[in-house]
Amino acid sequence: MTVIPMMKPPNKREAQDIIRKLAAEGQVFFHPHIRKAKRRKITTLQILNCLKKGQVDEEPTQNFSHKGWQTAIVAQIAGARLRVVVCLRWSQDALVITAYYD
Repeated sequence: MTVIPMMKPPNKREAQDIIRKLAAEGQVFFHPHIRKAKRRKITTLQILNCLKKGQVDEEPTQNFSHKGWQTAIVAQIAGARLRVVVCLRWSQDALVITAYYD
């Protein structure tokens, strides 16, 4: 089981490692807002591939409403740069908040 640090924000590299582990373990959940990604023609598989292979490009910041550390991860998916905003929740899972092409 992946352990998400609670006392201090993970750095970009730690966040990337945590996201990849949670995605591999199937501990990824989707916020209702992600429905907009479907309208943007972004599939769940594309989002999961971004989580597994992408690079974190924002320092994680505390997100009190989702109870965790929020960051963004980007990857080249289907010929375009996909950005996924994700919260590493203290409940030891990842919440995908939104996804869009840069």
